[in-house]
Amino acid sequence: MPALIGKKFSVYNANSFASSFASESMYLYVGKVMTWPNDGSPPDQEDTVISHNSIWDKMTGAVRVSPNQIALGIKRNDWSSGTNYGVYHSANTSLGDDYYVLAGTNDRDVYKCLDNNGYSPSTSKPFHKNLSITRESDGYAWKYMYTIEDTQFKKFATTTVIPVFRDKDVSQYSRMGAMIHVPISAKNTTGIGSHYRGTGYVNTSYSTSAVNATIFTTIAANAYSNEIRVKADSGLSVYGNYYNNCAFLVTSGKAKGTYRQIVSSKAGKESGDATVSFDADGATTNVGNLVLSSSISNVSNGDTFIIGTLINASTDPRSRGFLSIGNTNRTGNITSVDVSLSGTGFSNTANAFILGDYHPTSLGSTHHPDGSGADIEFMIPPGGGHGYNPYMELNAKYVIVAPETPVCKDHETGSFIGYGNEIRQVGIIKNPIDIYQASRAFRTSYDLKTTLYTDSSAAITFKPDQKIYNTVEEGTETASATVFKVCGESPNKYISVSDVMGQFANGDILYNRIGGTYTVTSSNLGSIRYPSGTETKPLSSVISGGLAKYTGEIIYHENISPITRRLDQKEEFKFIFEF
Repeated sequence: MPALIGKKFSVYNANSFASSFASESMYLYVGKVMTWPNDGSPPDQEDTVISHNSIWDKMTGAVRVSPNQIALGIKRNDWSSGTNYGVYHSANTSLGDDYYVLAGTNDRDVYKCLDNNGYSPSTSKPFHKNLSITRESDGYAWKYMYTIEDTQFKKFATTTVIPVFRDKDVSQYSRMGAMIHVPISAKNTTGIGSHYRGTGYVNTSYSTSAVNATIFTTIAANAYSNEIRVKADSGLSVYGNYYNNCAFLVTSGKAKGTYRQIVSSKAGKESGDATVSFDADGATTNVGNLVLSSSISNVSNGDTFIIGTLINASTDPRSRGFLSIGNTNRTGNITSVDVSLSGTGFSNTANAFILGDYHPTSLGSTHHPDGSGADIEFMIPPGGGHGYNPYMELNAKYVIVAPETPVCKDHETGSFIGYGNEIRQVGIIKNPIDIYQASRAFRTSYDLKTTLYTDSSAAITFKPDQKIYNTVEEGTETASATVFKVCGESPNKYISVSDVMGQFANGDILYNRIGGTYTVTSSNLGSIRYPSGTETKPLSSVISGGLAKYTGEIIYHENISPITRRLDQKEEFKFIFEF
């Protein structure tokens, strides 16, 4: 049977993985002090039981990864002038990753493209943080999605991936099933269709300008009439009924945003037309009456308006309240669509119907053109509306894990791994077992080295990275290890080791086979503090790492070039997972 596993499945998997850091015990581990054959080119790691056990043997420390070190991410697209960006569209089955950009004043704001001006180059960088759609001078329409704070940007952003966050204001502003933008399939400079009514008298450069287009007065004294008198210094058609079926939108005053359909218009004289209504003194010019589909209340003299081609949507009965007005050029082509009312309930396909193309059959087409050929493409909004769920809308299929180690301090044995050696392996382990509690690990950090207390009251001559054994004769040893560091202060020094094979015990004599021997003993433990500077006394001469070997699941591993741990240093890692 045909099946569909879409992008939402990837986002779901990414979110599930990110959420697991709150419900599971996830730890960053580090280890391997011994050099690679070529430290500049670490080898690949095999995904086998034996290789995983080897990783465990070489671990030196682990620190818990907290949920605030996890973020969902998207591909990074820095806005660049001259780039042709894609457009988000509900009907696009092959949507790539180029329909959003990182822009704004400090390049910390993310915008989703809802109109790319017929796939033209973008030349106007978006800076706004408007909740509504903003069209730039290059014709691109951008929806502001969210801002990445500087601290979060530093923590999670890379050259290829940026984190995703939900902006509360943007989310609350969004509305389920609201069509906030209507793209068109051609460039604004050309337009689509032909012979539509002139629109956008106040704000479009292609229409004949109607300077100071205003509501002049109302016919009825109580301002509740469906007939209204309008005036413009220029631009209004002198032909009667020219604006039949067009939209009349109030753009200022108490009734701002109110619209009606124009039933008939009276202006000028032409055979078959109604006669213009003048003021009593007959002195006013370019004044005419518009008969509206219903009355508009609360309009006053001086309120402004727009007459435009009404573009509406027909779809299922659940949708309602949508209104947009088409802007046209001088030849009647629709060049863009201004959404006045975004409506609600749009969840499937929507078909456009355009009003403003009617003319009486008795009149010639010269003054009453028929509109035709417009290809209006409605954009059904995503679930919750544009900006409600940026994770789904922007395809957040990446998980950014950004753990960090504690600051390196002197003699931090017991809490983490100390300084003075290197890290060549890093990774993430899930649900290891605390060796002393016999339960799932819970501490902030663990020292995974083994500590050996000896009878030495003098300086210990063992050096980091030396191999030590519990017998002098090669091949007879029952335990071996690699020296990480000689720790503590004389006369209470002790040896910290990693890569332990076998088991050291009280009474073992330690050899490095090039000189120097020390006996593992508990005779002096009462005067030693573990870690150094605390009141904690070691319980035995051999203290194993805080996690039980070979427990949990290594879910990610990486061999790296060496990182030297220095005093007062911490390491910040960024792991990127793509689903």
